[in-house]
Amino acid sequence: MNYYDRIQKSIEFIERYIDESIDIQDAADISKMSYSEYCRFFHAITGYNVQEYIGKRKTAYAVNDMLKGKTDINHLAKKYCFSSTEAFCMIFRSNTGYLPSEFLDQDIYYSFEMIDVRKIYYDTQDKMLIERFPDIRLLRPFPKMRMASYTSFGNQPENKACKVIMEYAKANKYLDSYKAFRIFGFNVSDSIKHDGTYGYTVCMTVDDSHEFSDGPIKELIIENGQYVVATTTVNNLVDTWERFKEWLRVSGMNSGDHQYLEEHLNCCNWRVEEPVNDTEINLYMPVSRNSNNSKR
Repeated sequence: MNYYDRIQKSIEFIERYIDESIDIQDAADISKMSYSEYCRFFHAITGYNVQEYIGKRKTAYAVNDMLKGKTDINHLAKKYCFSSTEAFCMIFRSNTGYLPSEFLDQDIYYSFEMIDVRKIYYDTQDKMLIERFPDIRLLRPFPKMRMASYTSFGNQPENKACKVIMEYAKANKYLDSYKAFRIFGFNVSDSIKHDGTYGYTVCMTVDDSHEFSDGPIKELIIENGQYVVATTTVNNLVDTWERFKEWLRVSGMNSGDHQYLEEHLNCCNWRVEEPVNDTEINLYMPVSRNSNNSKR
């Protein structure tokens, strides 16, 4: 199950228990991610931190109750498992602009629907392809991404590149409060030498206001493009690429010219506690449509 499906599964878990006290660790467990991985990735692909999202959904449910005449504030706070009536009122006002006691007197309506990650990220795909390749999904085109990148060379250059990028993220406070950023990597083209060493680039998304200074971290722009994605391990990369090739043949799409990508949930230590070949990644193969291949 790829990272997008895992986040969606956690969103459905949150929805199922929206009238209970939701432990974010439980949602992370549903996604098979660590707490920090989950919080960062959830924020990166939904645009909301987890606690903010839960508060917005609880507020939406409370508004619907109020419109049905259920206006007892203490009851609503208790029903949706807020820590106190004061906490409920504070979150309600932060989301709607008004206290619960004021809301119905305003000529406004508050709505915040459950997010469906699949509708945001998945492109239309033939049912036959989904049935034949259930682990591979066609994504909507990625927008251009601005990155902070570091390239290392050696026998296992991923380790150093990951370490340097995560130190950079920490120094620039990207690890504070699980800010929204994503971590990608890729092998440097034509870098393999006779002794088996090669180059690997790790990069993290940064916003447009981020400023680069002189040093080993360089700005990198990943141009927009379309991908298919599958979750795999380093040990199974070759097999996954073969499945991608078969998917291309059946789909009628072409291999794209833009950068292939490997997405890492957590590359702080390249999962050194695990054999390196068991490291899990989302693998993105670039694709493009034939000019005569209409969108299905």
